Amino acid sequence: MLQNKTRLVPIVYQPDRFAFTLVQADDLPLLTRWRNAEHVKRWWGEPGDLQAEYLSLSEHANYHLVLDGGQPIGLIEHYHWRDYPNEARVIDGRPDEDGFDYFLGESEVIGHGLGPVMLSAFLAQIVKSDAAVAGVRLDVAEANRRSWRCLEKLGFRRQRAGVTVPDEPGPHYVYGLRFDA
Repeated sequence: MLQNKTRLVPIVYQPDRFAFTLVQADDLPLLTRWRNAEHVKRWWGEPGDLQAEYLSLSEHANYHLVLDGGQPIGLIEHYHWRDYPNEARVIDGRPDEDGFDYFLGESEVIGHGLGPVMLSAFLAQIVKSDAAVAGVRLDVAEANRRSWRCLEKLGFRRQRAGVTVPDEPGPHYVYGLRFDA
């Protein structure tokens, strides 16, 4: 197992600051603007049919609009690895683990330490509320330093490097966080 030497930063959980609502049709113009922003497009690629992507009746993945003090600032896609066994095998995702992908859509909130606080709230409010979930495992592009640093600040451990993820450019790191450890 790879060890990272990141010092954990205390993250102050602010339960009333963030809300996570499921994406609705009237959110699509905002999501279109965000997905076309260079800082998002760099990691999420060219936006396709966002209605099909975000509003499909997927029984396995949920798209959450992130609200900070009532204002939309980002998106989190949340899923259970047990529902995606083929994808889970690529990063050694376990059936009792969840995964998520995320971005901050509003460029002015980037670089101010908001990511770890937001994800801490998401873990507490959404992920850990499911007693069947014992941890989180996800992949992050090795070149996306901001994203993997955010995870490290929350106590995620780098499990692997140089992982090729289908349909994703460049090598990826795999990060994990167990709740039962």
